Amino acid sequence: MNFTASHKVNDYIDALTQNEQSPAHTIRKLLFATVPQIEERFSFRLPFYHHYGMFCYIHAGRECINFCVCRGKDLLELFPQLEQKARASIASVTLYQMSDTSKLEVPALITAAAEWNKEAALRKIPILKRKINYSKINLCLY
Repeated sequence: MNFTASHKVNDYIDALTQNEQSPAHTIRKLLFATVPQIEERFSFRLPFYHHYGMFCYIHAGRECINFCVCRGKDLLELFPQLEQKARASIASVTLYQMSDTSKLEVPALITAAAEWNKEAALRKIPILKRKINYSKINLCLY
């Protein structure tokens, strides 16, 4: 674990309200317990976790914590509690209290997301599928 990142993540969590700190600490502990090879960073002004690439992050909402999975869109069927909202690949669960981690199956979600992130990286599956801009392609169809 990067000491600088860890220090910044500690500062981020310490700046949260008391209600937000508890779920944030719980998710952080679950991440390290479930995915021992995980790397903690402080990116985009958020606690970010890497496991075979960008994996997940913790984002404080209004009196809640959003646990966001970078390849979450691929896990929506397995974990219907995930919300994709208007995001291309990220899906999240919202925690209002520490007990929401078990109610929302966060430990199982972390395990499945870590396995999928590893498999997708090894198979070189991009997080986002590229859209083809057909207006820039010169095709002669006849």
